[in-house]
Amino acid sequence: MTCAKETLVSEEPSIAVVIPAFKGAHCIKAALDSVMMQSHQASEIIVIDDGSPDESGAIAASYGDRVRVIRQENKGMGNARNAGIRNASSTWIAFLDQDDTCEVDRLKKTLEAAVAFPAAKWIYSDWTLFDESRNTRTCIATPDPSVYEKEIRYACRLMPSFSTIRRDALLETGGFSARSELVGVDDHVLALNFMRKFGVKAFVRVPEPLSVYTVHETNYSRSAWNHYRGRVALLNCQLEDLSGVKKWFWKRILMARLHFDVSVMLREQREQGYFRQALLSLASWAFPHRALPAHRYKIFAHMLLTRLKFLPVPDQNR
Repeated sequence: MTCAKETLVSEEPSIAVVIPAFKGAHCIKAALDSVMMQSHQASEIIVIDDGSPDESGAIAASYGDRVRVIRQENKGMGNARNAGIRNASSTWIAFLDQDDTCEVDRLKKTLEAAVAFPAAKWIYSDWTLFDESRNTRTCIATPDPSVYEKEIRYACRLMPSFSTIRRDALLETGGFSARSELVGVDDHVLALNFMRKFGVKAFVRVPEPLSVYTVHETNYSRSAWNHYRGRVALLNCQLEDLSGVKKWFWKRILMARLHFDVSVMLREQREQGYFRQALLSLASWAFPHRALPAHRYKIFAHMLLTRLKFLPVPDQNR
């Protein structure tokens, strides 16, 4: 369901902000400053220093008692978020990556949605994308969370920096996966677990951008092969509730989507192997399907014509 308007409340549940930190000295101050400037102050601000070799932890500690810094040896993003969940005592956990920021009313709007929709367990919002060229654009989350019932198997747009989740529900579902092979897709695993356990009524959207997502070269998901490895590891989670022919069918569909996505990423990054991935996508599933982008065939045709030198190589800066 969508939270369409603000709700005035006299009592509000508590909310913690959890920020994992690793090699984030260049950006974590902006993240923390955006939390400090919230119109509704967080009950807790927890930074998990995940064995960072730089000054990330020291920068967080410079905020004094307002920020609690928990240090651990490097165990990965999922484990760091789970450490924040365990150490928090608030009703809700607002996640924020070290290189992202919050709009000033993120916590206020989220808590209003939590009170307006008591059954909510995962509140998410639209977001602003800030790219490497310093351009910004608003990204709209799926307007109706019920759509996720159909698409959650093959797509997840519920990234942590746009999500605030009930702590008790996180503990009940086991939190984020700490498996190293699921780095970059642990949010998708968590969303699958939530949908299967709590159903679509657990998800509520706030229809305005409440976070800013920053794109840069060091984003883990920017690497096509990191993306590929994570998505292959994700397959078991996507298919675990299926069996027989239906499982075989969905595996082919999911592999077709994966090869297509990697093909496009490699082509945009001017890396080798994009055409082979395109062919593997068609070999996995050559027919239309709602899980596959409608423009897949058009892009494949363009790739083929470019490869045969009938069309110029696309400008990666366009």
